[in-house]
Amino acid sequence: MSKDSATANEKLANKPGASGKSDKPEPKGTFAVWKKKLEDHLAEYGLIALFVYLTIWFTVWAGFAIAIAAGLEIDVVGDASAGMWGTILAAYVPTKLTQPLRIAATIVVTPIVAAVYHKVRGTQHVPKAERDARKAAKKKSEAQADAAADEASDDVSDEESDE
Repeated sequence: MSKDSATANEKLANKPGASGKSDKPEPKGTFAVWKKKLEDHLAEYGLIALFVYLTIWFTVWAGFAIAIAAGLEIDVVGDASAGMWGTILAAYVPTKLTQPLRIAATIVVTPIVAAVYHKVRGTQHVPKAERDARKAAKKKSEAQADAAADEASDDVSDEESDE
């Protein structure tokens, strides 16, 4: 085997998705790790996690906007004294700077909110892994039922052709 073909085989083996692993590389850096945790959390809790994250975001943003309107001075690029829109824009900058803290708060608070939500609704939270397993089992049983139905129809058509 030549060196070029060995290198080509290594590239194919290392191609994303070839080994069954995720196509996304592992995150590097603290913020990237927290962002990955948030994505996993969104996959696990869905709309509840999104609702919690957006509620925290809006609360922080509104808090900064109210503080700036009340006289808190924050040095941002541009003129923050341009009325309401300047205040809104000026509040966005410190809100964006608090993103790692908001992600951490979302990860901590979401399970609590989900528990309260499911208790009020009278439902039970089903973890993502269990939901995926249930979907796979359902697809498998449907495929088996389809195969059995096809087999039964083949048997019936064979009997009719024999007559």
